[in-house]
Parts: sequence; C-alpha cells; structure tokens
Amino acid sequence: MTICPRVGCMKGRYMNGFQTSEFEAYMGIPYAEPPLGHLRFRNPVWKPRWHHVLDATKPKPDCIQKDYFLPNAIVYGEEDCLYLNIYRPVLRAGLLPVMLYIHGGGFFSGSASPSIIGPEYIMDTGEVILVTMAYRLGPLGFLSTGDWNMPGNFGLKDQHMVLKWIRNNIESFDGDRTKVTIFGHNAGAVATHMHLLNPNSANLFQRVISMSGTANVPFAITKEPLKQARRMGELCGVPNAKYINTADLASSLREVDASQIVNAGDSFKCWDVDPLTIFRPVVEPPGPDSIIPDTIDKLMKSIHYQRRPWLLGLIRILHVYLKN
Repeated sequence: MTICPRVGCMKGRYMNGFQTSEFEAYMGIPYAEPPLGHLRFRNPVWKPRWHHVLDATKPKPDCIQKDYFLPNAIVYGEEDCLYLNIYRPVLRAGLLPVMLYIHGGGFFSGSASPSIIGPEYIMDTGEVILVTMAYRLGPLGFLSTGDWNMPGNFGLKDQHMVLKWIRNNIESFDGDRTKVTIFGHNAGAVATHMHLLNPNSANLFQRVISMSGTANVPFAITKEPLKQARRMGELCGVPNAKYINTADLASSLREVDASQIVNAGDSFKCWDVDPLTIFRPVVEPPGPDSIIPDTIDKLMKSIHYQRRPWLLGLIRILHVYLKN
C-alpha cells in the first residue's frame, strides 16, 4: 500500500498482529537530515519533501550507541539514524488517536526497531495509530558546551521534531493530531516529562504517560556540561581541549570518528546516582529551540507548565543474560 503525506509518498507493508490479523507498517521514514559532518552536535534539520516513492517496508539501523546494560558492550548502530515508524490498523472508522513511544535506555542506548519495540500488542486493539522513533543517544545526543556553540539536548530536540512531524503529517495516516499521547519508560519517561515542561511544545500533544521516570529524578541533568565536553575533547585528541574556545572545541569534535566519541564514554565511568547515565540533558540558553530553558524546579513552578492528563507509574525490567 502507498500513502502520500506532505513529506512525500511511501510504500509500506503488512505485519502480523499478536493475537489478531494484520496491520499496516510504514518504517524507516526520515524526519530529519542525517546529523553528519557539520550537522553533528547541532539541532535537527527538517528532511525536505522527496519526490519518489519511499520504500518504507524495512526499519533503519539503531542510532550509534554502546549499550552498557549488556556484557562486553560494543559500539553498534549508525550516526545516520533519524527515522520513525508508523503502524495503523487496516480497518479504520475515521481519525484515530495517536500514541508516540519514546524508548528508554538511560539516554545512551535503546531502539525503535519492531524487533525490539514490537507494536503487536498495541496494534491488537485496532484503536490507535502508533509511532516509534529513533533519537540521538549518548555523547552524540547530549554532549554540550553549555552555550549556543553546542547547546546539547539534541536527542530531546529530535523527539520534539517528531512531535511537529506528527502535527503536520499524521492526518494522512488517519491519525487525529488533536489526540496525541506521548509515552515512554526509563529515560523515555524522563523525556515525556521534559516535553511537558517545555514551553515550546504547547499543543503538540494532549496526554502523557510516564513509566518509571520524571524530569526531576537525580540522574536527569548534567550539572557541568562544559567540563564534560572539554574532557571529551581530551579523550578524542583535540589539541588544547582544556583551553580553546567552545566554537573551536565543537568544530574539532565534529571531525572525530563517531565510534571514537562513543567509546570515549568508557573513561567517564564513576560512581554517581546512576553510574551508567553519563551524557544527560542540560539546562540550555533560553530560545525558540530550547527544550530545557531553566532548571527543572523552576520549570515545574512556571505558569507555562502544561496542564495535561498525566499518568505516572513504575515498571520493573529484569535483564537476563544467557551464556553458551
């Protein structure tokens, strides 16, 4: 089947439900330009409209990461990873509510792939349009100099762009742009709360579900981002990384191999409230593209704090590793 939203036409495929029949899947839809070269460590840039029929039958690779939840973690994934997936029922009676899932993983790992984040249970309901997405992780998603040269929160800004993409395109999939629920677990739950606090996200969603995470958890914010960025520069061989100006530091880090940057995270490991989550959101300079323009406490007390139906809960995830 082929569908043509504002961004361009795409061909999807059918997937089998868990206990029900088929549903439609449109996967690997680009929502932003690949964050490569001069676009690394910058806010996402809209993917322009394409004029061919996009093959949306297969998911794209995960964002480049090193999953420290796994034994003998290695770097895998791609830096070119800003894609989303849309699933919808075959039979629809009018516009359906939309659910946007933000995956967890401590801001350094995770996947939007249907092989990991399977849509089958939700699609069995036949009552919603489900969207999943990849967003930048680890240092490539959250390293910051604390100023406009590398403001940080790129992973959150990727998510914010997907919210805008949904507003502009989801009606072509028979989704109701006025009934959008964002939900996530772990770091994804923290992100949902941050979007709720963000004054620039007003009217992009109407409901929130946060599972095991809020924006005021102890591991949510990096307190000294410039110190961390300079240390990253040292580990990546940037000359005089401790002293050069932030513009030169950011420019030099854009020249470093992505795998080297991700691997450098090993050298940041230290005991903290969460020793795995090293690269985190930051308080950034206020502006139209800011996600966290002030401290979390002040944002929670602000008149701009969106009043939305908000479901909070806890989940437990058991990681089981099998050895041959």
